[in-house]
Amino acid sequence: MRPAANLGGPSGEAGAYALRLYVSGRAASSARAVRNLEGIAALLEGVEIEVIDVRERPELTEEDKVLATPTLIRRWPPPVRKVIGDLSDAALVVTSLELDVARSNAAGGKPA
Repeated sequence: MRPAANLGGPSGEAGAYALRLYVSGRAASSARAVRNLEGIAALLEGVEIEVIDVRERPELTEEDKVLATPTLIRRWPPPVRKVIGDLSDAALVVTSLELDVARSNAAGGKPA
């Protein structure tokens, strides 16, 4: 897992997304969520990903009102959107978080 990074805001790029994934240690569902998120992120242009272990950063868990893990939060652009689960249904994640894969692909992202 990647350590938490400081996401002060968007990178300024059009179509940029700031995503935060909450996981619980080395649980199997957390590992699957990280792998699945990497695949989804490959479809997007200008995505910033932060992986947070709830055991190490409980204050962030409380701040983002995370009730279960894994939880993926789209923090930018507003409004905030959340998906709970291992992210195995990429189409559901993209739709639920309102990620614009088509625009990212047109901007040079990897094809679906």
